[in-house]
Amino acid sequence: MRVCAAFVAVFAFLTSAAARERPIAKIFEQFGLFGTWAINCERKPSVDNPRVTVVKPRGRGPVIEKDDAGPGTYANRYTIVSATPLTADTVEVNVLYRIGKEHTQAQKQIWFVRAGNWRTLFNKPKGDSARVKNGIVVGSGAETPVLHKCSDASLTHQAALLWRTRHSPE
Repeated sequence: MRVCAAFVAVFAFLTSAAARERPIAKIFEQFGLFGTWAINCERKPSVDNPRVTVVKPRGRGPVIEKDDAGPGTYANRYTIVSATPLTADTVEVNVLYRIGKEHTQAQKQIWFVRAGNWRTLFNKPKGDSARVKNGIVVGSGAETPVLHKCSDASLTHQAALLWRTRHSPE
């Protein structure tokens, strides 16, 4: 009887822990992160106006963030590994940043997201010092830019097409 009670207690603990873990896509939906973002949605992507597209997974695939800084640059690709809401306006994400052909870098990031605005508050690559703290780029002292959600569906389609033609080296 004690073995059965112990099994039930362990099962209840494990299922309640699993119930607390929410899929990444659900958290991204809660924060309204899917879609296309830019500093200025009317302008084309550039180093001063990166266009960020967050793509919903197909089936069980990962959530992907694609950053396009315009012609002459490689589009950055982030695979979202985990997402944890910290407050109603902040979410911690762990990502794998693809560097070139064969290298990835694990990063911890904290984003502020409210009313169609998104800003990086923290970014720290694994095994390295933080690049962004409290919304300030450590090397330059500049504030991280505020990205605005672009509502035009054709813009999201255009960003997806650009991603297919200009991406990281394979």
